[in-house]
Amino acid sequence: MSDGGRSMENRMSTRSADKPARKLAETPVSATAQRIVRATAGAAVEDEAAPVHPNDLFTKLARTGLLLDVLQRECLEPHGLAFAEYSVLRILQREPRRRLSPSRLAERIVRTTGAVTKLVDRLEGAGLVERRPDDSDGRAVQVQLTAAGGRLADAASRAYTAGRERVLARLSESEVRATMASLDRLIELLENDVAGVERRSR
Repeated sequence: MSDGGRSMENRMSTRSADKPARKLAETPVSATAQRIVRATAGAAVEDEAAPVHPNDLFTKLARTGLLLDVLQRECLEPHGLAFAEYSVLRILQREPRRRLSPSRLAERIVRTTGAVTKLVDRLEGAGLVERRPDDSDGRAVQVQLTAAGGRLADAASRAYTAGRERVLARLSESEVRATMASLDRLIELLENDVAGVERRSR
């Protein structure tokens, strides 16, 4: 690997320390999580005899999303990656040829094609992906994972796996199965709703 390639990879792995917008390096993750829990603690107080309102479910999902974001930043920011960037690298890594079209990437990470273009621009600038002509359509491009991108995805994946296992170790197998079954149904409903919105906006 060239010195230029190493420097790009090193910049990607340390850039979170240079960005003022990302403060987790300065603030313990546990303190951040505690602030989120305190801010949403009222939603966690339940009366089992009280009727369940659909809005309560979305409140819990929002709280889960906030706490999951803290975990993802804890695991990925030391590698210079936001979760969406990490997702792109991991999706490409799982493809047989380690490449996909921008439109397929947009579908997989539930982003607009414009947002994916900006994501790919950042990753390409860091030497983690590159755009290549589509073999079947010379007018189109494919996003190709580079060797540096694969190495960074592996390192970030190890950190994220450790974080997930730390949390999930507290759940029994039956709790995991029950949660997954409920989420599968909710994901199905949300995907159908998103597809409906897209059809109506055309």
